Amino acid sequence: MAINYEKKTWIDRVSEYPDRRTIKDADTQEVKTVIVARAEGEVTQEGDSFDSVTFNLFEERIASAFTQAQAEIDALKAQIEELKNN
Repeated sequence: MAINYEKKTWIDRVSEYPDRRTIKDADTQEVKTVIVARAEGEVTQEGDSFDSVTFNLFEERIASAFTQAQAEIDALKAQIEELKNN
């Protein structure tokens, strides 16, 4: 039985106005378009970016680990068969 891993290719979302959001007043049902900006205060540590490059590198590492695991399983199976035949 082979270990299978299907890689996903991640792509970045691109839009005309990525910082805009639409909100609706719950009482009046009036809809407004607003621009949302970060207001985080002091950033004490930058985090990892959520973009296609980061996720595609992650996919590569996972696929590589599955490939390596399968190679090790195959090598162990071959050793077992060799021991059985001796």
